[in-house]
Amino acid sequence: MILVAYGDEPRLVDAVDSALERTANDPSVEVVVVDNGLPAERRRALQGRAGVQVVGDGANLGFADGANLGAARSTGQVVVFLNQDAALRPGCLRHLADVARRPGVGLATASVRLADDPGLLNSAGNVLNVFGHSWAGHLGEPAEAAGLVESDVLLASGCCFAVSRSVWNDLGGFFGPLFMYYEDAELSLRAHLSGLTVRYVPDAVVVHHYRTNFGAWKIGLADRNRRAVLFTTFRTRTLLLLSPLLLVAEVGSLAHGVVHRHLRATLGGWRWLLRHRRLLAAHRRTVQRRRRTSDATILARMSTALPPLGSSGPANARVERVLRAVWRLLSGAA
Repeated sequence: MILVAYGDEPRLVDAVDSALERTANDPSVEVVVVDNGLPAERRRALQGRAGVQVVGDGANLGFADGANLGAARSTGQVVVFLNQDAALRPGCLRHLADVARRPGVGLATASVRLADDPGLLNSAGNVLNVFGHSWAGHLGEPAEAAGLVESDVLLASGCCFAVSRSVWNDLGGFFGPLFMYYEDAELSLRAHLSGLTVRYVPDAVVVHHYRTNFGAWKIGLADRNRRAVLFTTFRTRTLLLLSPLLLVAEVGSLAHGVVHRHLRATLGGWRWLLRHRRLLAAHRRTVQRRRRTSDATILARMSTALPPLGSSGPANARVERVLRAVWRLLSGAA
């Protein structure tokens, strides 16, 4: 069990306690906390807990490389990641591990519930739409709405998912330069391209103190990583087919930056992409060289919904109808 911690997270101890409680009857389970910038007293307190290993020197590696470090320092045959503001329910680890060990499974993602109302979902697997935006799937819906039967989904939720050690090693872990946001989407897409599935495990329940934070820094980082993930995942032909939609996404991103006064963060994301173009190109070559399936595996599961950032209404419904029609043409050509 890997938890990446930055700052004095008020829910971190509860998350660690939930992991320790679930491992009480199975001493083979490890709890590894990655110190990405913990206060000294919090680090000492965790180091004093039986069954907890604290790794890292306090430098902020970001979630992606922090998680990679935690996985490298652990020894279990199944690696489970848990957000520092979430808590496991009974049976969660067992259900996730059982699914993650199956042949052909890449990632096993938990049924993430809202801590304020555990009958409602935070995520039943995440969504990727035709513009490359990703968000928590079925957010705010009753858990039964997503079905209580295990199923294939496009993306795992980084809040809590499991992966076998062999698959983790084969995939190469998270793509560290993303730092945070979209790293779970990028890993899930590589799993699909490797011929593996991402499974939603409804019996593996986690409660999450979910917070929506759309500050300029987060928006800029998420949008930057959205572009990076699309570039490294898809073949050139697919990107050309998607280009009309991606152009619309870029216009929308710039307009949103102007209206909401975060244009500097948006443009900063583009500058980062240009500075790191060789690194991204090298990762793209690796992804394309290792793929075993076509882009159609992913395209068939992408959504034509708009991100749930504002109120829905007739205008959104009309836009989504147009998107569905355009997407049928583009995905058919792919």
